[in-house]
Amino acid sequence: MANVFRPGNRFDTLMSTVGDLIALNVVWAISSLPVITLGASTAALNATIYEIVHGYSPKVLRTFFKYFRDDFIRSLPLTLIYLVFWALAIFDLWYLTMINSDFAAVTYGILIVLFLIVAGILSFSLPTFHSVQGSVKLRLRESARNAATHPIIALVFVALDVLPLFLAIGVSALIVHITVLWALFLTSGSTWIKQRLLLSIGR
Repeated sequence: MANVFRPGNRFDTLMSTVGDLIALNVVWAISSLPVITLGASTAALNATIYEIVHGYSPKVLRTFFKYFRDDFIRSLPLTLIYLVFWALAIFDLWYLTMINSDFAAVTYGILIVLFLIVAGILSFSLPTFHSVQGSVKLRLRESARNAATHPIIALVFVALDVLPLFLAIGVSALIVHITVLWALFLTSGSTWIKQRLLLSIGR
């Protein structure tokens, strides 16, 4: 299927895009379950939505799985970097919340700043995975360069990445609802925003 709904007028086109994003979000969530595939599934999601944003009308599921198969091995180093970084960030910040002292509070603030900087450096690496070819070192260097050139966009990317985590922590009673929303639509929705922002800067 080229689209979930056959496009006609603007409303039909909108509904077609929403249907495509929901379908992509579901296959992204399923493909990410092994965790080690998170980089490949996220890169494939970005590449497929890139085609939607640029008006290529891809066969979304076929396109997603093509990118997923092609990117699995190439994305493994970035996946490991992301997993180690976020695991350390979450553990360190959680551990400091258990310590009631001024030193812990200051350290907490410093770590937040450091983690935001590193997250900003990484923020372009998966959204631009298919437009940057080369080694992991080259991809990270290009991601850092993009973040330095477009810091506001990098900040938006980081905010979109950490939003579900902060919502889950801040509104723990709604953690199930938040998880379901991110699994059904909000991941592809935030990815669509990222690709629109990349389009606005010619990426």
